[in-house]
This record gives sequence, C-alpha cells and structure tokens, in this order.
Amino acid sequence: MSEPEVPEGPGYALRLPRDPVDVHRFEDALARARHTSEALTDLGAALAAWRGPAYADVTGSAGAQRERTRGRN
Repeated sequence: MSEPEVPEGPGYALRLPRDPVDVHRFEDALARARHTSEALTDLGAALAAWRGPAYADVTGSAGAQRERTRGRN
C-alpha cells in the first residue's frame, strides 16, 4: 500500500486497508449478510465487529459526527 496519509483539500486524509478498520469490517459483513444465504452468520459477524459508540474517541470532527448520525439510521 502507498503512504496512508495523503493530501486532500486543505488538509490530509488517511487511506487505510479496510480490514483493520472496525467500521469497514462491519459494513463489509453487513453487505455480505444482505446478499448471501448465510445472512445470520454474516450479520452476527457484523455485530461482533462493533464495540461501543461509533467514533467514541474522535472529538471535534464533523466527519465523525456525520458517521455517528449515519449509524443510527
């Protein structure tokens, strides 16, 4: 993978592989649950990947707030 920190707009963005990021593991497992015969197993995997409130350690970020809101819908 190339450098994880890349210039974007007036600041920087982190480009990380999907697997180490819990929200991506959750979304991937949820997508599998929607499209496979193993839906309950995949839904269980999605729920197991989620621990605590979304982005609990990220403060002062409009992006994190949007993601927290998105997760409730």
